[in-house]
Amino acid sequence: MLLLSTRKDCRATSIRQVADLVGRHCPGAGIVETPRPQGDPLGACADITRMRQVLGWAPQLGIENGIRRYLKWLERTPEAIPAWLHTEARAA
Repeated sequence: MLLLSTRKDCRATSIRQVADLVGRHCPGAGIVETPRPQGDPLGACADITRMRQVLGWAPQLGIENGIRRYLKWLERTPEAIPAWLHTEARAA
């Protein structure tokens, strides 16, 4: 399971959790479960320690607010969605 370090306190968030959160904002969206790719690390998580040290950067948003803001941005910027994704969405 791939994990993202997306919360202000840098706890890991699974890809499934992200998908579920997107689904709350996009009720018609479907989740397609596929086998984990061969060689994909199990339980990996991004470490932002170096970014904090070198850049002084730290996340300012939690995952829920980040997803909400991203989806609102996509509504205002539909050209950011690649054409192949529109095709897949129509086929589903």
